Amino acid sequence: MGKEVIVLDAVYYNLALISMSHKMTNKGRVRILYNSISDKPGDQLYPYLEVSHMFTFSCNDPTINLIKAQHQHMAGATYLVSKESLDAGKYKWEEVIGPPAVSTTTREIFGSIEADTVVIKIDVEGHECKALLPEILDQSTGKFVPYIFMEVR
Repeated sequence: MGKEVIVLDAVYYNLALISMSHKMTNKGRVRILYNSISDKPGDQLYPYLEVSHMFTFSCNDPTINLIKAQHQHMAGATYLVSKESLDAGKYKWEEVIGPPAVSTTTREIFGSIEADTVVIKIDVEGHECKALLPEILDQSTGKFVPYIFMEVR
């Protein structure tokens, strides 16, 4: 069986870069999913970049405003917030940088993978333990996970 790559991200910009890279190389099967990963499926979460706090000074300089605009695609500075948090005023709607991503679980993703061996690269900003459900790790899904790449802080 051939290799399969599934890319799941809740930041459009990341997916656009991966998609363009794949189009340039045209190697392998790549499935791109605009979702967030969670322990609960079906939540709508909005990609959010708190631009107003990136610069501590106020400036009408067009160059600074251009820099602010360019930083709207900084995936590492993007996090996900709920509609309830936005409606309650905890976050600003104008700092939402894309449409909502619907959460899915690793169980759902594993159910769509044909391969028996799965290598995981995960970066969910400290929520890896919630996203990696026990059945993913104990092989009860029928999938073998020899490696998990993740950032440890």
